[in-house]
Amino acid sequence: MALYIYNQKKLPNMFPGDIVQFEPETQFPKHLVPAETVCQVCQGNVFLTEPVLITNKARVITLTGMTEDNSTLSRKCPECQMVYRYQEWGEGLHNYNNHIILSLQLCMLLQNSIKIHAADGGVEVLERTVGVKSSCGMEVLQAYLHFEALTSQTCQSEVMMDLYQKGVFNMAGIEIKGLPESFTGEVNAEDFWDSACLEIISSSLEARNPGYNSKLDDKLTKAAASAVSTSFSVAERKRLTKQRTDECHRAVARFLVKGLHPVSTVESPWFREMTEMLNPKYCLPSRDQLINTLIPSWFSAEKKCVIKELLHVSKAALTCDWWTSINRDQYRTVSLHFIMKGQMMHKVLRTNQVYDAQTDTAVAEQIAAVLKEFGVGGKVVAMTVDNAFSMDRDIKKLKFRKLRCFAQILNGAAQKVYTSNTVVRWASKIRAAVWGMKSSSAAQMVLQEKQKLLNLPQHSLVFDVQAHWNSLYFMVERFVEQFSAIQATTTDPRIKPSVEKKRLETLSDDDHWKAEEFIRTMKPLYTSTLCVSADKSPSCSQIFPILKKLEAHFEPGDEDSLFTATLKEKVWDDLSTCYRDADTWKFLQESSAMDPRFKNSIDSDEIWYRVKMAAVRAATVREVSNSEEHEDSDDEYSNESLLPKRPRLTALEELFEEEDRALKSSAAADKTLSIPERVQREIQLYRKLPAIPTSQDALAWWWERRTTLALLSELSNSYLCVQASSTPRERVFSTAGDTISQERAHILPEKVNMQIFLQKNG
Repeated sequence: MALYIYNQKKLPNMFPGDIVQFEPETQFPKHLVPAETVCQVCQGNVFLTEPVLITNKARVITLTGMTEDNSTLSRKCPECQMVYRYQEWGEGLHNYNNHIILSLQLCMLLQNSIKIHAADGGVEVLERTVGVKSSCGMEVLQAYLHFEALTSQTCQSEVMMDLYQKGVFNMAGIEIKGLPESFTGEVNAEDFWDSACLEIISSSLEARNPGYNSKLDDKLTKAAASAVSTSFSVAERKRLTKQRTDECHRAVARFLVKGLHPVSTVESPWFREMTEMLNPKYCLPSRDQLINTLIPSWFSAEKKCVIKELLHVSKAALTCDWWTSINRDQYRTVSLHFIMKGQMMHKVLRTNQVYDAQTDTAVAEQIAAVLKEFGVGGKVVAMTVDNAFSMDRDIKKLKFRKLRCFAQILNGAAQKVYTSNTVVRWASKIRAAVWGMKSSSAAQMVLQEKQKLLNLPQHSLVFDVQAHWNSLYFMVERFVEQFSAIQATTTDPRIKPSVEKKRLETLSDDDHWKAEEFIRTMKPLYTSTLCVSADKSPSCSQIFPILKKLEAHFEPGDEDSLFTATLKEKVWDDLSTCYRDADTWKFLQESSAMDPRFKNSIDSDEIWYRVKMAAVRAATVREVSNSEEHEDSDDEYSNESLLPKRPRLTALEELFEEEDRALKSSAAADKTLSIPERVQREIQLYRKLPAIPTSQDALAWWWERRTTLALLSELSNSYLCVQASSTPRERVFSTAGDTISQERAHILPEKVNMQIFLQKNG
């Protein structure tokens, strides 16, 4: 309330003449009610309570005398409990403490008297004027100081400054507590002024008691001590505290790690100039402090948070593989993928340097040690790896299910078209035309003119590289888009006769038709690659329906040309051999059945039976684990015999008590069903529910139905957490390549692990 009065109830430096003009017969209101009707602190229009009487014997002191039959009232906010009192100067009164009210005429007379006799000391003049020997004189003095504290001053009041000197020089230094060791004696005048004023205003809000008439020096001492110590603390706060310095250090470390900047950035004169401009009082940490203290402490704290988060994970999947740094050093990164509250989560667990001398057993043991360190050793369902066989023996030793990267499988199928002589000869013509255009500056200039003339997109031609994914598709797609501009360019007279022009002239309409057929045939394969390489890390539940769709698309047709039939044969011959081991194929079918987007594509009762048995096994294991925990809990609290009291029912609960009892009985009956019966019931309900569009999130769908389909919802985490491709691992490799850059080529392996861990998890 003191802050509200100080900030919102200021008195003007100059009052209107009709208010301060002396008139012996001036009549003041008898009932002083606060002007506020709505709380000024709470949001919205919160109305205050009705006025409540504080006293009906408030004394109004004027130039002509004193009246004691005045009433002061207050209002209260029902929300924040703030009390509002009368503090209006428009009626010529100044309220000190609801019991003493001064007329503004008296206050102005006292103020002018002090100005005339300023050399004698403001407080001394005031004491002589009001006569502080009586109790009334003491309260008038305090009331006038309250008036000075609320007056808008162009400079500090003489009375207030005299108060400061009188208080400070009459007290022992030990009375001022909490002064910093670095204090030099300098005090901010504005900070002191605010502190002194707030102290006096706060004193007016204290309840009156018989010992209220204490010595003036004691009151001045208290105000001065509070004001001086507050001023010191404000001045000290303007220097960076240790807590604030640590926060800035952590922000710098986060900037360097998240932005993949070298640690030597803190030694850059331009970076130091920028930070000094932002905050001259902040001193950057040294390079050694970042490497050996700040980043390791951040890593340790973040690692503890990750371990704590993984305690609540039931099932998870891995992506793991090797990558090579710019120094030709080999590293292995282990990433974990799991579902938490309907969202796919990813955590990079460890990045270790790998040496050629390490055996398969050692690698498997290291991966197992990492999983054990993070508490997920028995929670891993499968591991998604690339199509090389370097991880096969490790996965077998770890007893994980291996899932080949579907994106690499699709890319390998697309690469098979290079083995067809028909496709290779046709693609070589387009490649030669593109090369001719890109190698001639004149041809590029003419091509741009033709693009504008034909209203075609201003796109450059694409040259394919066999090692790059879908590069042949990109080249042909751009060729079809710009075919008319390419033809117009070949016939332009500005293109001089050359070998490149002859190559351009060899392109025919038949080549254009083949290009269109190539795009039509290969586009589903390209789109499928995009599906399993998306940023959302699609799950393995997409693989089975995508393969079924591709099988239907690449099935040979009677109307297919020889060129189209060749493309379909090469692609599907490769795709038809993937995931053909029985265990993996069954796992993919069950995963699709557990995805509400694709469950309708599973019409085999045998697949649904396998899903049922998997749910029964998972529920049984979970029930056994829970029963063991309950037994331990019962043993621990077996000596407690107190029964919980029945909670008191609300009126609504009492009215519908019978209906609620019937619902609870029904729920209890469901729990008495065996686990296979409960699973069967959930599967029947799940299959009756409509499938959702592919644009919706399957994980969020299961999270919303975790109560109605509790057992299946828990089982879905075991399937949908498995990644369809190793794309997340590739993104980690991109980060790793930026971490071990030319500027940080000699970074130590343990620092590599810290920075990649923090960059991906922190």
